Amino acid sequence: MGQRIASLALGDSMFAIAGALEAPGHPAIGQDVGVVVGGTPVGVAVGDSLEAVLRAGAVLIEFTAPGPTVAHAQVARERRVPW
Repeated sequence: MGQRIASLALGDSMFAIAGALEAPGHPAIGQDVGVVVGGTPVGVAVGDSLEAVLRAGAVLIEFTAPGPTVAHAQVARERRVPW
């Protein structure tokens, strides 16, 4: 689901991807999110830490299992980032 959302966002000039997140150890970590979704590089590498990829002005779009969702909600709340 996350790859589909990223692909749609990259295809619409109203949106910009500020960060991309995968579970630690995932093979996409370090790769450009544009390439991961089958497109061209966009200059945003996939990371494995929400704290590292979340930027000011961002909105968190979250599609994970229940455990990470709770932790991600806490980080978003602490940083006052809508999600």
